Amino acid sequence: MSPQLIALLWEAFKAALSAFAAVLVQAMMAHFNMFMSTSMSTSDFSSASDETY
Repeated sequence: MSPQLIALLWEAFKAALSAFAAVLVQAMMAHFNMFMSTSMSTSDFSSASDETY
């Protein structure tokens, strides 16, 4: 394989990896925000922590 082809594949791999990471971070943030809003509205955590102690 030529060095130019390897460099091209490496650049494409890095671009795909960064795009995948950005999508993953956005999905995690959306799930985290949804989880926080639902937990805050139901306030299950405060009652659960009171029961454990």
